[in-house]
Amino acid sequence: MPKKIFLFSRDPGGSNTIIPLVAPLINKGYQVELYGKDFALKRYAKFGLIGKDIESEINCIDEYAIKAFLKGKKIDFIITGTSGNDFTERFIWKASRDLNIPSLAILDHWINYGIRFSKYSVLELGKYEKDKQQIYLPFKIAVMDEYSKNEIIKDGVDSSLVVVTGQPYFELLKKQKLKFLKNRKKTLLTVESDFLISFISEAVSISYKNNYWGYTEKTIFNEFLNALNVVISKTNKKITVIIKIHPRESLDFYLKTINFYDKKKINFVIDDNTSSWELICRSDLICGMVSMFLIEAVILNKPALSIQIGLKRKNCFFLDAQNILRSILDQKSLIVELKKIIIDKDVPKYKFDVIKNPVEKILSHLERNL
Repeated sequence: MPKKIFLFSRDPGGSNTIIPLVAPLINKGYQVELYGKDFALKRYAKFGLIGKDIESEINCIDEYAIKAFLKGKKIDFIITGTSGNDFTERFIWKASRDLNIPSLAILDHWINYGIRFSKYSVLELGKYEKDKQQIYLPFKIAVMDEYSKNEIIKDGVDSSLVVVTGQPYFELLKKQKLKFLKNRKKTLLTVESDFLISFISEAVSISYKNNYWGYTEKTIFNEFLNALNVVISKTNKKITVIIKIHPRESLDFYLKTINFYDKKKINFVIDDNTSSWELICRSDLICGMVSMFLIEAVILNKPALSIQIGLKRKNCFFLDAQNILRSILDQKSLIVELKKIIIDKDVPKYKFDVIKNPVEKILSHLERNL
């Protein structure tokens, strides 16, 4: 009888860490139970995977229901993402300990480390900073590198729980880039432009209360467009801005905002379908705040700008901390950087090495602990 592996995620980032594991686990002869919730189910479908909706099998998701659900499933090993606001994964980890089922949670980003394992959602960061206790813990937590290991330990997580494996999605990202480059004719993004910029939004105003960071996705989008407006007045290039909104955002703000800009100078496209690797490969520049998209762009050797004008707290952007891609903190600097890249063609080069073979490392951990 093959061992049964339970996979679960809810957030898009968590889904990205789970998706690359499905085929390798099946190929090794494991019985894979792929479950998800909300955004994860759509993300699975984009990769041709059919995930089961956990809410269709559990009426009310709480600690007790999750425990009964997993007990009935007779699971041998659990692997999950690490959501910031949803608690389903936390209930799964609690149940895994109660039922003595080995569990591994995979961190997907260099942000909000310990809070993912606490009684607080990311919306309650202020409360967490005064009460850093992790009461929901899996048996192990897989992290991207030594830096993230040190950061999560600093945030209060016991070092014995942390294993460095690398991020599975980064490996998939590189493979998908090569696949895309070989099949350019099948591209979904048909935009004619001299210079293509992708603006990657984040649900900052939804995810964090009370202007926690000192800026929101709305203030940053306005700062970006105002700076771009200055730069394009000095060039005849046809500029296209693709707006990639977060799954939890509404289009209303963006539709209203772009009406104030000259469509003859800037062509706007709101995109919700193009894959991250295709968008990065097609773009001449990726702009955002602290999105994983920026890190993906750097991995794929594409110019990127982290815009955090208004930041009033410690900068949490990993690439800034590593001095790989410094965040832009004022409008003047943003204009200078946009001009360098768009007009002067002074394209930055990055040196950023990610841990190789993360999927193999995760599977090795699984097999040692089954």
